[in-house]
Amino acid sequence: MLNIAYTTSVTLRENLSNIEILRTQIALLPLTPKTEQRLRWETTVQRLYWAASLVNNPITKHDIISILTTDRLRFTDSQHDTLGYKQALDDISHDWLASDKPVTIKTIQSFWSTLTPQLSEHGSYSRLNPALNQLKQLLDYLSNQQEHPVITSAIATSQVLLFSTVRSDFMRLSLVLGYLLLSKAGYDFRGLLTLEDYWKRNATSFEKALWSISHEGNTNTWLELYVDCVLTQLKSALESARHNSFTTQVEASFFDLNNRQKSILNLLSSPQSAMTNKRVQKKFKVSQITASRDLAKLHSLGLLYAHGKGRSTSYSRI
Repeated sequence: MLNIAYTTSVTLRENLSNIEILRTQIALLPLTPKTEQRLRWETTVQRLYWAASLVNNPITKHDIISILTTDRLRFTDSQHDTLGYKQALDDISHDWLASDKPVTIKTIQSFWSTLTPQLSEHGSYSRLNPALNQLKQLLDYLSNQQEHPVITSAIATSQVLLFSTVRSDFMRLSLVLGYLLLSKAGYDFRGLLTLEDYWKRNATSFEKALWSISHEGNTNTWLELYVDCVLTQLKSALESARHNSFTTQVEASFFDLNNRQKSILNLLSSPQSAMTNKRVQKKFKVSQITASRDLAKLHSLGLLYAHGKGRSTSYSRI
């Protein structure tokens, strides 16, 4: 049974109003396409690193950057988990921004499978299945609410975390669902919001807030903390965007595209168009390796979305 009880304090309302102001400022901020692309890419690196840190994944920020900027055929388990989280974030960006699709149990199962790439389907779902009834109740509850999207996101994340005695199992799922609900409501913030950083730095406070929900039936502390998280991170994102503050140590040339890569993007201008490795090879008379590198780079930069896996992978433009 869900345990959700809260009141909307004056501070909470003020912070939500400030989030709306920041949302508008970020939406209207003039950014060149290349600058916005790099800011979004750096946000992805931050999300991946801090999400890994939250579940004690030992992967380093340098390793994440290396994964995203070089071609690799083999990955460690920790790297696979990180790539699974990135794929989940990509799915949200591609499929859920301002979407009117309902979030269902199948949606949750799909994201769970993406987040646990190293487990067999049976092994993956065996961890999720005990929480299915509670997840159904949560989705029913959320579908009947008319709350501010940040409040909806906050409620969802807290409840998902309370569904498992093994917190690390559900940590990334809770974050993904939180981002999904924000994006679905149009609160994408141009892809510049990072929740994980604040969460890691305030882990003790979040644990106390969860305890307050489970033992006292009071969600107020969690809501105030989560809303402050979004507000604080948006302030930081706006400041970085205004000053083009890049923090990752990556050669600027990585964000440059050659003429062939630009042509691939042009060929994908139509909303229904798709590109495969074989088509790149045939169109530009290049090797399989060169085609793979081109597509991998465009995907890493957040310019292409990958459909499928392995040789059946195709790409569409984001």
